[in-house]
Amino acid sequence: MRRPADAVTGPLMFGHATTFYDGPFSVESAYRMIADYRVTNLAGAPTAFRFMMAAGDEAAKVIKGQLRVVSSAGEPLNPEVIQAARSSASSCATRRGATAPESHRP
Repeated sequence: MRRPADAVTGPLMFGHATTFYDGPFSVESAYRMIADYRVTNLAGAPTAFRFMMAAGDEAAKVIKGQLRVVSSAGEPLNPEVIQAARSSASSCATRRGATAPESHRP
């Protein structure tokens, strides 16, 4: 069974940082955080990814080629979001709970 603290301690055990944003979501703040902190493995809510996709390619260009993995939790990602994630990351996964991942590789 996974615990919420695993999001922090798991990456730290392997020498990786975990970044959390304590504030309201906006596309601008999401892209700024990803770019400024050089995030390569992004986990977020499907709704956030849909907002980011809707902002278009111009907004996403600041992180083009930076992401290695994009993961979401909760509801499955729709095909349009998966396609958009593939243009920014080498792997895209939907995680519905801790035991049922679905990978969407290019």
